[in-house]
Amino acid sequence: MALSKSEERILQSIVVASDNDPERPEFPPPEPKVSRNPNR
Repeated sequence: MALSKSEERILQSIVVASDNDPERPEFPPPEPKVSRNPNR
């Protein structure tokens, strides 16, 4: 079912701010459980 013109305008007017910031990730990368350096 197609949207009416007023529904399309409402849909186009919705703006959602993005929290996608590579400098501050929501989940930090996991710490490695095993060292890859054999000298440690």
